[in-house]
Amino acid sequence: MIRTISRAGANFSITVRLDPAVRRSIGAIPAGEWTPITYTRAIPDPETGELISAAEVAEVVHTLGAGGKNPITARLIVRRVPELNNKKITDAHTAQGELFTVYRYHGVFTDNPMPMIC
Repeated sequence: MIRTISRAGANFSITVRLDPAVRRSIGAIPAGEWTPITYTRAIPDPETGELISAAEVAEVVHTLGAGGKNPITARLIVRRVPELNNKKITDAHTAQGELFTVYRYHGVFTDNPMPMIC
């Protein structure tokens, strides 16, 4: 699909599964590369229903199909939001306090040259 889009002269932007290769690319993003986003209006989180008012984004070069016949290298733009699903937090964790922030990640694989944040 990506090759067909590219041959037609268009740019692609496709959401990606958080497979091991994508997780490795996300893990390679240095801590200082994340750019905060503050939403002017909070939006409901689709999984928890809680309002999201802040997130962070970063990008990294990623190759889909690395090691295969036809790998495609482009930008992986990642949005991360703190995990707020209280069902995933144990009583011990709550009593102890948060040791580190746990994030949920949403990735888009794209060859669009536009800036990550406009």
